[in-house]
Amino acid sequence: MNNYNSNLEILEKRYPTFSSALLEIPTNQVSNISVETIAAKNNSPTLAVIKDENRQYMNSPYNPEREAEHFASQYKDISDFSVFLFYGMGNGIIAREIIKTLPSQCTIIFYEPSEQIFKHVIEEYDISDILSMPNVFIIVNNINSNGVESFFQSAVTEINYKRAYFDSLPKYKFLFPEACNYLQHAFENAVIIRKSSVYTGTVINKTEAENNILNLKYTYSCNCTDQFLDKFPTDLPVVLVAAGPSLEKNGLLLKDVKGKLLIIAVDSALPYLMSNNIIPDLVVAADPIKDLTLFEDERLKDITFAIDSAFTHQGMEKVIGRKPIFIESSNAYYDAVFQIGGQHMYFLENGGSVSTLAFTLALSWGYTKLILIGQDLALGDTKLHAGRETDLSKDTRKRIPIEGYYGDTVYTVSDYKLYLDWYEQMASNNPGLLIINSTEGGALIHGTQNIPFNTIVDEYKDVSFDYEAILHNTEPAICEDKHSVLSSHFVGSITTLESMKSDLNKAISLIDESFTLLNNGLTQNDPNVMLLYKQISSIIDTCGSYNESFFVEKVINDTQSDMLSSLYESGSNPDDEYRQILKTIKDYLTDMASATETVKEMFIKMMDSL
Repeated sequence: MNNYNSNLEILEKRYPTFSSALLEIPTNQVSNISVETIAAKNNSPTLAVIKDENRQYMNSPYNPEREAEHFASQYKDISDFSVFLFYGMGNGIIAREIIKTLPSQCTIIFYEPSEQIFKHVIEEYDISDILSMPNVFIIVNNINSNGVESFFQSAVTEINYKRAYFDSLPKYKFLFPEACNYLQHAFENAVIIRKSSVYTGTVINKTEAENNILNLKYTYSCNCTDQFLDKFPTDLPVVLVAAGPSLEKNGLLLKDVKGKLLIIAVDSALPYLMSNNIIPDLVVAADPIKDLTLFEDERLKDITFAIDSAFTHQGMEKVIGRKPIFIESSNAYYDAVFQIGGQHMYFLENGGSVSTLAFTLALSWGYTKLILIGQDLALGDTKLHAGRETDLSKDTRKRIPIEGYYGDTVYTVSDYKLYLDWYEQMASNNPGLLIINSTEGGALIHGTQNIPFNTIVDEYKDVSFDYEAILHNTEPAICEDKHSVLSSHFVGSITTLESMKSDLNKAISLIDESFTLLNNGLTQNDPNVMLLYKQISSIIDTCGSYNESFFVEKVINDTQSDMLSSLYESGSNPDDEYRQILKTIKDYLTDMASATETVKEMFIKMMDSL
């Protein structure tokens, strides 16, 4: 059991839920499969699987090491920062050779479809070296495979999506065909999603930068997340209202918990809510680009909005009346701003939607009992959102069958499935939470309790709390005495951007000097060339240290992702490769210098609007 103990020790550190799941796996004879280790002709251990009375060798019965070298040799010319998904891990002989062959910064995922094989391997083989590799991830069917699509979408990045590979270890497709096609499709879908994200990122990211900057004008009179810690009665539940079509079934009952339970709604639910005169206590809004017709109702100016700093500034202009609550920001600039008032601004880890952000916000305020309503996470018969008809025949996204709220089969799409996985993972990882699903339709969310919303209404009919007073009367995060400091901070950002542009142009000149030296016959290892590169790197590091660089990088996000991707492509020889790197960096810095001017104009526009 020494192998088992050493393997398990690492597994428990990297994958905390592994040990308990492993104990539930029978050792053998499950699904007509048994696993054994036998000696190959060269006396190396070989894994064998007996399925339906047929023995299949997972390694060569003659020389497993030579087979592993041959299998891995196909990847000897792979560029660094690639991403791989291998179907099967086996006993580690082939996996170990793959890891040895691939560059050290590749992301390598092994999906083992057989729990029995995995349990046998960790008991009989020492694979602690594989398990401890930080760039290697092990997923085992029915042990940590829940949410695998979400994991693939995080593993495939803007850097590696052009170099994403799927392969199967020997015999796995034959023995376990069921999951292979599904996994390959899920992995390819992650690549498509990332590719689409990069291609559309130019507009979105520039808009996100502009929203962040123009929304700074609201920091003169606003609140932030931490100001509401211990302000609400967290012994009561919070009601989180999403915009799913099932909201039309029980949404009117929200009126009966107004003034009793805190009602937090997503902005997409506003058409249904406002048309039925249902006024939430708080509206969460986060999207940089949003249908502005959601915000036409004048009554919204009397509701507190809890926003991500990148929320559409046009939407903010329509709804601003009360002090907004800045609940999160993905950049350090906002944290520096709120520190002027002795506060902080964080990025709330969430599942990527406004609904999951609302959920995370409630958790950050200490709520442990959360009620979901309108959280369908599935397609309705004729609509995507409550209160709005949709021609679903024009929706070409692939339908994914899942278990419904009432045990039936309903259909969802990939992004909804991603959010569903997130909720189920939150429920699994936080046993102290009580998550009640009162949607009464849509998807079944495993780990939650299905309770009709009228039951909730009856349970809390005698409760009373003035949430409005808390939201309205909490002092601004940055008091009036600090407004002059805040204004100086914004003026200082304009000066910083001017300095960045000057420094970036200097770095471009140094790159031109480098090309001159290379054209005169010097190599990349010449001390003079190396000195110039060191100076260029220093300027880039300095510019990257400014909080304002976040906005600049957002403006040129498409150029940045292409630069990162191309830097990891191999050149024909080291000096040619170095020239390509310099050219790529020069193009990047040229775009950066231009973007500093764009961002500077955004700051000026924001200050002119004060």
